[in-house]
Amino acid sequence: NGFDDDCDGVIDEQTDDDSDGYTVCGGDCDDNDDTVFPGAPELCDELDNDCDGAVPADETTDADGDGWVECMECDDADAAINPDASELCDGIDNNCDGHVDEGLDGDGDAVSVCAGDCDDTDPTIYPGAPEICDGIDNDCDEELAEYEDDADGDGYMECEECDDTDSTVYPGASEICDDGIDSDCLEDLESTEEDNDSDGYSECSGDCDDDAASVNPGAEELCNQGVDDDCNPATSEIADTDLDGYTICQGDCDDFDAGVSPAGDEICDGKDNDCNGLVDDGIDYDFDGYSGCGDDTADCDDYNPNVFPGASEVPYDGVDQDCDGVDLTDVDGDGFDGGAYGDDCDDLDPEIHPEAVENCVNGVDDNCNGIADDYDDDCTGEEPVEGDDDDCSCDVDGEVRGGAAAVLVVLAGLLVIRRR
Repeated sequence: NGFDDDCDGVIDEQTDDDSDGYTVCGGDCDDNDDTVFPGAPELCDELDNDCDGAVPADETTDADGDGWVECMECDDADAAINPDASELCDGIDNNCDGHVDEGLDGDGDAVSVCAGDCDDTDPTIYPGAPEICDGIDNDCDEELAEYEDDADGDGYMECEECDDTDSTVYPGASEICDDGIDSDCLEDLESTEEDNDSDGYSECSGDCDDDAASVNPGAEELCNQGVDDDCNPATSEIADTDLDGYTICQGDCDDFDAGVSPAGDEICDGKDNDCNGLVDDGIDYDFDGYSGCGDDTADCDDYNPNVFPGASEVPYDGVDQDCDGVDLTDVDGDGFDGGAYGDDCDDLDPEIHPEAVENCVNGVDDNCNGIADDYDDDCTGEEPVEGDDDDCSCDVDGEVRGGAAAVLVVLAGLLVIRRR
């Protein structure tokens, strides 16, 4: 109105405080904001920028209730889409930054999960990546490489070892002596497996000097100033290990046993005590020509000259004279022992024993029951009858008669004799 209404010394309607080209009297509805003036473009700031007396609806409406008005987000119908949302691998601009599925390469391999990276925490894993010998699907094709298989079951994949068909071959395996196989996969044989002197023996097979072909486990020990020709300390020619006064070269055939030397006495111990090349020889204490040492053919009592293998057996004396392991108690071999403790009444005749059939006409007690022939109740005729248990009859004049009548005849005869 051309007056200094507020008495500040300035007639305000002539001023343009925000320098937007409009004064208050010229229609500027906020002369302290240069984005607000008549005809200004509406901004998403919830202000009446063009001073038409109204704020656009998209600056005040939050249709999906996500805290963002329509003009501030890219989809006011979906509460999951707004500037604060995290970008998802779904083909949508979830955070409204104008880009779809961006920033989803967590491992920096230039391939996002959305592009097929099956492990976005490992930069060696992505579609098309070279397969590494690690037991992992590096190229995201859901398969391991063929060389990542463990065919021999030794715990190592083919790409980790030198022979996946042999379970004894793998990194760290023990080398086997002289087998010509690189068991530990170090691409070389152990030096101990090499036969440097070509004598047929390597260090690992016992060659104690692989630079001298005359020295090896198969060589003969020589008395040659301390050289261990056969690689066996037990045959060292200068050592008297058992302190018996003899070395190997002096004839000691066991330098680890003081009881064995050329001066040793042969005893029955399975050793060549006197080093004459014979074991347990010359030991015959009873001078019967048989040694008590040795196997089953040895003298079973080397203190009795009557006892030795092949000696004549004396039956029933409790002594095993012939060293067959038992005393002779069945001389006739009929299966029944004779002698004082046997039940064979004639151990020299195999036809006479407790189970023999009584022969009633030979005057012999064939079945060893103490009764012979006509007086034996097993006799019912001139020929033996097996299984006859008739105890009440006998053979008289070739005819079998009642046993009681026969007894009476015999008794009558005895009475006549007595009277006479």
